[in-house]
Amino acid sequence: MAITAEDRSKIITLVVGMFDAAPGFNVLSELATAFESGTTIDGLAASLEASVQFRSNYPTFLTSNEFATRLVNSLVGDEVVASQKAMAVAQLVAALNSGSSRAAVAWSAINALNNVSHTEPNWGAAAARLDNKVAVATFFTVDLQQSANDLPTLKAVITGVTSSPATVTFAKAELDGSNAAAAAAAAAAAAAAAATAAEAAAAA
Repeated sequence: MAITAEDRSKIITLVVGMFDAAPGFNVLSELATAFESGTTIDGLAASLEASVQFRSNYPTFLTSNEFATRLVNSLVGDEVVASQKAMAVAQLVAALNSGSSRAAVAWSAINALNNVSHTEPNWGAAAARLDNKVAVATFFTVDLQQSANDLPTLKAVITGVTSSPATVTFAKAELDGSNAAAAAAAAAAAAAAAATAAEAAAAA
């Protein structure tokens, strides 16, 4: 079946949630092809969970509590208080101990956070953070059609993005070169002003 914009957004959200990274053009293309061939989002999550890249962040030797703690911290950063994080970890641990796979638990947590209103007092800021990371990842992957072959580079795409809309604006400007262009223009203006001042001083 042909992929829709909503399906594509879910796939990007899955990657952002599991890796705290943008998928990039190449990876998204592979995942979209698999989805169009009949692989469900749950199936994609299982495939990603088995990858070397995921298990470099979440080794198989982690306990259920260690895995859940690491996942929650990655998903919400500093946007949620410790007591709320502890409650979320406990829920994920219970699911893991009941037989749910790490892939299923990860996607469940990501999807749950993605459906939280930004105005919700406990988790709203974390939901906004996730949505903002997805927005920047989408800009990099879909709009700019950029990619990378290593996870650190793809993680760097959304590093620094928080619940603040300003971080989205800044990150996008970094990606499309707007910040560099603005800095170059400012430097040129400063140099021109300095030259004008020097000429005026010399003529005095």
